[in-house]
Amino acid sequence: MRSVTAAGNERDFVQSLERGFAVLLAFDEERTNPTLTELATATNLSRPAVRRLLLTLQRMGYVTSDGPRWSLTPRVLTIGQHYTATRAMIDLAHPHLLRLAEATGESASLAEFDANEAVYVARVPVRRIMSINVAVGTRLPAHATSMGRVLL
Repeated sequence: MRSVTAAGNERDFVQSLERGFAVLLAFDEERTNPTLTELATATNLSRPAVRRLLLTLQRMGYVTSDGPRWSLTPRVLTIGQHYTATRAMIDLAHPHLLRLAEATGESASLAEFDANEAVYVARVPVRRIMSINVAVGTRLPAHATSMGRVLL
C-alpha cells in the first residue's frame, strides 16, 4: 500500500490516514454496500482496524451503515468538488469542450495523467445510440485510451 514520495520521508508518513483512504477507495462498482469483512478483505487490513476506521469515517459523515452493510455518503463528493473548484483549467476548458463537441458531434474530454492512468476531469458528452459512459473521475489505463495516449 505504501509509497512515500520525494515530498516526504518515512517519518512524515501517517499510516492511519493511508488506511482510511484505502477503506474509502474499497467502495466501488462491485462493492457499493460492502460488509466489514468484505472491506477488510479488499484492503488487506484486520477487521478490528477496518471497524475503527469505519466508525471514525461514520462520525465524520463520510460513510453510513445499514445493519452489517456500509455505504458512502454524499459527503465524499466534497473531496472531488474541492479539486475541481481549485483547478481554473477545468473552468477555462469547458467552453472550448462545448464548442468542440458541437462542431464535431463527438464527445470532448479533458484528462490529467496520474499514476499511469488518464483521469477524466471534464467532459462534454453527446447523445448517441451507442456510446461509452465516461464520467468525470473515471480512471482508465493511459495506454488503453486515445486520451491516455495523448497524455503519455
